[in-house]
Amino acid sequence: AFILFLTFLVVLIWRGPKIIITLSNSGITDHRTSFGEIPWDDVEHISIRNSTGQLVISIGEFKWERLLESLPRWKAFVYELNLPGDIIFIGKGNTDMNLEKLFEVVTNYADRAKGSHAK
Repeated sequence: AFILFLTFLVVLIWRGPKIIITLSNSGITDHRTSFGEIPWDDVEHISIRNSTGQLVISIGEFKWERLLESLPRWKAFVYELNLPGDIIFIGKGNTDMNLEKLFEVVTNYADRAKGSHAK
């Protein structure tokens, strides 16, 4: 049992950093959820704020119909119980990147994508 525990610990440590979000010209994907890619057009706001003493990036998405249609019924029901609200929260515990810098990168992607649609 001890060798199994050590093996598990070594694998856990060597896995390295996890990717939590992916940004693209078309949208943002939070790999911690099963939403898939959320189009930038569906993102209503991106903010950085202090929440219970911790800096947090909050990404709000309010075009829920399309999102809920993509989920299994039981999962859509659970999410409907908690609507409205932001769907992506990134705190210091989720990333090694400076949150102010990450906020800048995320907002630049969103602004650039929304700006290209306005042309």
